[in-house]
Amino acid sequence: MTKFLFLIFVLLSSCAMRKTSLPKAVDDVSIGWVDLRDGMLLRIENAYYKEGAARRGIANYLGTETLSLQVMPNGKLKQLEVIPLAIRPTDQSSVSALMPDVQQQERFHRFYFQVVVNKKSGTSNALLLSSQSKAGLEQLVRLLASDPGSACGGKSQHCTVFPEACSVSLGIEIILNGRPTKVAWTSTLASVVGKQKQFLMQRRQRGKLVRVELDPEDPEALRLPLLPGDTISW
Repeated sequence: MTKFLFLIFVLLSSCAMRKTSLPKAVDDVSIGWVDLRDGMLLRIENAYYKEGAARRGIANYLGTETLSLQVMPNGKLKQLEVIPLAIRPTDQSSVSALMPDVQQQERFHRFYFQVVVNKKSGTSNALLLSSQSKAGLEQLVRLLASDPGSACGGKSQHCTVFPEACSVSLGIEIILNGRPTKVAWTSTLASVVGKQKQFLMQRRQRGKLVRVELDPEDPEALRLPLLPGDTISW
């Protein structure tokens, strides 16, 4: 299945009654990874095929199972929803079993869009590294760069290499007109307000919602990337 590549995750610093400046990038998408942060959503959709099928084409396709997780304030991954296949082939693991439970309890996570783990096959896979500390995560990152097979081989509790038939996407949850709404990680303000000329946007800072002052007539302002917990209403 097609793996979706996403743009850069950004942070915005803004205060009440102060003009909003353009956000500054914190992760370089050109190197193909992003650190997961509080409020981000991870959606894993795994495809299934007829049991024992030698070729996994459309003729053998049965459907998908979906697992949705959210990054909590302590860094742990919380399962929000599991949508199982009605009848899953016995020779294929459930989507919930793709990631070790231990890994979901780690506090720091780095998601890679595509990594060639097996140099012989040359195939690339989405990958997630996890650790209880920043230092531990950086150690795993260095090991992945030098020897991917060693970092993610065997039954690693700190690394998940998602199957080729698995699609992994990132998202966030915002409050839109009073309702929790899930949007793609790269969504901008323009993507939710459309042609609205009058709206209120608030962003959480130090536990409080602070109004973000924007000029609706300014195209650059409407390109503002959304962050988890943003509140927008009109």
